[in-house]
Amino acid sequence: MKKIFSLTLAAVMAVVSMNVAQAQYKFGGLMMDHDGMMGNDMFTLSQVNFGFGTARSMSMAGAFTSLGADMASLSYNPAGVGMYQRNEVSMSFGIGVSKARNYNAYNAYNPAENSNTRAAANSLGASFKVHESSGKLTAINFAFAYNKIADYNYDISYNSLPTESSLADAFADIANANGLGINSSNKITDQNGYYDYDMNPYFWGTAMAYKAGLINMGSNGGWYPDEIGPGAQMTQYTTLRSRGSAGEFSFALGMNISNILYLGASLDLVSISRKQTIHYSEYISYAGARPDAAAYPYQLQEFRFGQSMQIDGSGVGAKFGLVVRPTKGLRIGFAVHTPSY
Repeated sequence: MKKIFSLTLAAVMAVVSMNVAQAQYKFGGLMMDHDGMMGNDMFTLSQVNFGFGTARSMSMAGAFTSLGADMASLSYNPAGVGMYQRNEVSMSFGIGVSKARNYNAYNAYNPAENSNTRAAANSLGASFKVHESSGKLTAINFAFAYNKIADYNYDISYNSLPTESSLADAFADIANANGLGINSSNKITDQNGYYDYDMNPYFWGTAMAYKAGLINMGSNGGWYPDEIGPGAQMTQYTTLRSRGSAGEFSFALGMNISNILYLGASLDLVSISRKQTIHYSEYISYAGARPDAAAYPYQLQEFRFGQSMQIDGSGVGAKFGLVVRPTKGLRIGFAVHTPSY
């Protein structure tokens, strides 16, 4: 009687940190390649995209440093707050639609896809006139706003043509390369004797592969994929989903001096939230006759591997700016943004 195994492997790690982990892993427990906040993660999360904001700033492709009287000014140059001539409440929403399909020589009939459609609030805020006079200090305005500064929403999916390589091979290679063993309680252990989740998170996927019967240790001490017979062909499917965004809550004060010089400063609270999940599936077929039942009593036909990562962060920063309007047709803007701490 043919038996079918369906294995579900899952690894979940939560990272609530903005520190860089000095680890050098090529294939591990967190999103398949590392186990902490790496340099590339810090770089990605630090990038600001001013393409989100009010309809006015988006229509100008972010060329907004010397303009004002707009909630987007709080993200570009707080001196623009001084240009408001009245109280104002502003709300801006956006719909993002993206779809991409990639063909290549190897995967001509199995294209990779990246698509996402999402509606969200890009900017919400209000401005209030605090002071107004006919003297040199023409006006002082106070404003607060939320502006989205980065978007992490996308879906990527791709699959391969049938191949002889399996994710089980990668788990077996990790176990062999790092000297993993099995203790007297039939638990997989590292070189220090730690087992299960006391092990380095880099080995969590490998440990679960052993627990689920995907890999095993042979009599010679070497690890190998278990229950995969000869002549096996693997078809692999992967979906990467990312959700989240970075937003900036700003509180700004702007001054208007004789309608010529505008000065401003803001205190900014940055919030980052990002969740990524990977769903990997492998379907196994066998060419030719069924492997010998005595040597291979079970034939693995499919398994799935899932991972999830949640990153949350917050910080505080400031902006200082000025705008000079020597003539009606000319505005010169300058702003300094501090890092977010």
